[in-house]
Amino acid sequence: MQTASYQRILQNCRHAIDNEEDIIEEMPIIDESDPSGIIRGVRQLQAWIRQTTWQAEFQVHYQMGQALSINQTYKQQRRPAAALTLNGRERTMAARTYLLFRDHIGAIAHLKGIKVNDIWSMIQKNFGGRIPPFH
Repeated sequence: MQTASYQRILQNCRHAIDNEEDIIEEMPIIDESDPSGIIRGVRQLQAWIRQTTWQAEFQVHYQMGQALSINQTYKQQRRPAAALTLNGRERTMAARTYLLFRDHIGAIAHLKGIKVNDIWSMIQKNFGGRIPPFH
């Protein structure tokens, strides 16, 4: 993936954060009396489902990242920490998603045009250097 793509991903995240307080689109209503309206409504519904599924994936990874962060804090305080059952890829995506949205969880509902795997493909330098080692 090229640097321009990384910039596009980060711009999408910034745009979502900027619009965090805006009203979230609701599920489209299908007009059942007009055949072309039904098809148009179904297409809108498909797009809405796809978008909300991607947003739900971001929400899941954000929550995983939050668990990793809390666990890391416990370890630093020498308190008992949980043994989290995440593979390396899940840890990376969770940590990066959490870092991007830790102060703006509501922005996740406004993400458009990117998927969690786009975050995975970004390199560490796009996250301001070293990513904290969540264990």
